[in-house]
Amino acid sequence: MTGVIMATRVSLDLTRSFVFLLAIVLASPVLGAQPQQQAATTRSPEASSIPEPQIAGEAMRLKESLRGLAGRLTQEPSLAAIEQEVNELGATIKQRALETETVIKSGATVGELQQLSDDWQFLRKHVSSLAQTLSRQASVVDEEARSLRNAQLLWDQTYDQVRAQKSPKALLDLTRDALDAVQGGLKPVEEQRQRIIVLQQAVLAHGLLASGELEDIQKGLRESQRSLFERDSPPLWKVQFSGRDVERFESVLQKSYALGRARLMTFVRANRFTMFVIAVMTVAALALFIHIGKLVAIRQPGFTGHDEGSGVFRRPASLAMLFGLVATTPLLFEAPAGVRGLVDVLAVVPVARLLSPRMRKPFRQMLFALFASVLTWELIQSIQLPNWITRDVLAILSLVVMVLFWGQSRAASRNPDAYKRPASLLNRAVHVGLVLMLVSLFANVLGYFGLSSLIGNGTLVSGYRAVGLYTVFVAGTSIVAFALQTNLVRRLAVVRGNSDRIVRGISAGLALLTFGVWLHTTLSLFGIRADVYQAVRAGFAYKVTLGTVSFAPGNIVVFLLTLFFGYMIASMASAILWHEILPRLNLERGLPDAITTITRYVSLLVIFLLALAVGGVELSRFSLLTGAFGVGIGFGLQNVVNNFFSGLILLFERPVRIGDSLEVGGVSGEVTKIGFRSSTLHSGDGADLIIPNANLISQQVINWTLSGTRRRVSLRVHVAHGNDPEFGRDLLLATAASHPDVLKNPAPTSLFLGFGESALDFEVLFWAPGSDIAPALKSQVALRVAAALRDAGIEVPFPQRDLHFKTVVEPAREGVAVHEKNVR
Repeated sequence: MTGVIMATRVSLDLTRSFVFLLAIVLASPVLGAQPQQQAATTRSPEASSIPEPQIAGEAMRLKESLRGLAGRLTQEPSLAAIEQEVNELGATIKQRALETETVIKSGATVGELQQLSDDWQFLRKHVSSLAQTLSRQASVVDEEARSLRNAQLLWDQTYDQVRAQKSPKALLDLTRDALDAVQGGLKPVEEQRQRIIVLQQAVLAHGLLASGELEDIQKGLRESQRSLFERDSPPLWKVQFSGRDVERFESVLQKSYALGRARLMTFVRANRFTMFVIAVMTVAALALFIHIGKLVAIRQPGFTGHDEGSGVFRRPASLAMLFGLVATTPLLFEAPAGVRGLVDVLAVVPVARLLSPRMRKPFRQMLFALFASVLTWELIQSIQLPNWITRDVLAILSLVVMVLFWGQSRAASRNPDAYKRPASLLNRAVHVGLVLMLVSLFANVLGYFGLSSLIGNGTLVSGYRAVGLYTVFVAGTSIVAFALQTNLVRRLAVVRGNSDRIVRGISAGLALLTFGVWLHTTLSLFGIRADVYQAVRAGFAYKVTLGTVSFAPGNIVVFLLTLFFGYMIASMASAILWHEILPRLNLERGLPDAITTITRYVSLLVIFLLALAVGGVELSRFSLLTGAFGVGIGFGLQNVVNNFFSGLILLFERPVRIGDSLEVGGVSGEVTKIGFRSSTLHSGDGADLIIPNANLISQQVINWTLSGTRRRVSLRVHVAHGNDPEFGRDLLLATAASHPDVLKNPAPTSLFLGFGESALDFEVLFWAPGSDIAPALKSQVALRVAAALRDAGIEVPFPQRDLHFKTVVEPAREGVAVHEKNVR
């Protein structure tokens, strides 16, 4: 593998140099352009001299422009800092190139090559950043130089004209001074321009070296991945201490420390501003979490609930530390492995403090065993030991890890809760990890050290990061739940009515995000990220042809994702519109629902068309399908379309609105929903009646609340014959009017209907404020009427009938006689 890597360097130098040089030249308009050529291009064949009356004014403007020239150019401290940064970068690249060559010649593993690849990608990114900075500064300097050359040409011609016309000496001196000022201003511009060109050439050389090293490493990495299943070392029992030159351990530690420190300092210098911002945010988060912890502890009014997730706020320092580590995640994708290892080590504190109290004893012991294993492995990787020593340590570590986790897994399986879903999944994950560690051990013993190191590192670190990301998920869910329970947030109606749904939705999104991060890092740890992503891209781009129609799976995925996220956005916008905006506008009843529903329909239509466009669907190719769809609407889907447009009519015309009290087909209830196809009527007995929208348009519907919410109630009363009808009418009227819920306007009415067979018939008519309280109000008024009649001594008669028997059969006569005898 080393021979292949060294052989490819010579053959690719020419192509690599040409490509990188072409990219730099195209990025910078100054690099590769000579001062004489720039001056030639800025000369205008139509340039003329300045008229004599304008010379004084132009000279004054020229001096003002030259006075601000220093502010427009790059300041000397900034340019000196860039020069120092370029020189330090060059020294780092040369030193790293020597180290890379040494590591490759010694037979680097996949993990070491990945580390080298990360280092050189970081250095190349640094080179690219410097190139962009110098390109911007070169553009400014070039513009100033072009402007000054034009001014020099103009004043030179003006001076020749003034001298030829034998103008006054004062005017000639003024022109000469202006020309000298232009030449004096052009000198520092040219000097700075030359310095920038030199820096660009140095950056170009650094970039060529970095690109070459990175290309060689990538080739070596691909070669190593292809040879993972080939033996790269003797069996473990043949490579021990005997007969080997062992470098002093102190020297190994010093080299490892120096290299790790250099990588760390390079990373910190390149990201110092971002890391400073993260540090400030972490301190602010600590203060916030301390305050929240106090609220949780004493349950002040700012905290309206208390769930088990609020326990994370009792450890504000750990929570803030976790927040800071999560904030550094975007920097870690291109960070050296040592920096990622340092973050893994620091994450032990918040993960242990926040997660261990939520776990049972066997799983807690497995967690601490995982911590110890990962820290040991990070220590082994940070020290560049000889391969044979690393193999021995890795074999011992693999055995210890398998023994520890096997014992803890068996103890956890005897727990009564072991077969519940979370514990069961964790046990299965542990078993998979044990199998991988066993494969790593056997590969190491048999001489497949590259495969063993890759599997062992991937298993331990990916398991640890899964635990860390789960801690992030738990903490994030707790923070969201707390935020939605505060009085400040619960002032929003959309939160009060949907807090549980919001928590579930955000938790699901956070779970997907953390799983995606874990999957990305795990694929990188096992060295298959690029291959997997390439296979996924190829699968998405694969064209499937059905007749004249072709599509790619990627277009379908994009179409579905656009629909999903568009639907989520439309739902959130509709909820905010319904709960927060429209209630503040004092609109008519039913109009907010119509606006919200129509807005939702339009949003979904726009999202559907956008999804078609993003998915690459050309509607012109579906003209035949559109015609068939139209025929289907005309025949098979006419009822659906009829109900849909009936629903639109209900929304626009609003003969029926949400909250109305309807009576349809003898069933009364309240309208709770007007949907695409049907509306829902909630009856008084708790049943929901689904009514097609077309029925509400075409059939007779009684709407008790169309023009108002008042409901007239009728109460019939029967009074015994012999009572004064006028007294009874007035008594009933006064009783109904005395109830506080009976409306005064329209006033209640009492009517004497006439003489019945066994009673005087009255009817009391009064108005209830709403249909929802009409039945209860009728009952209460009836009770008051009964009490008033009883107090007035008026009886409520009951029907009486007199029966006359013309003939009685003999058995019945005998039965009556026996009954009378017994009574006596």
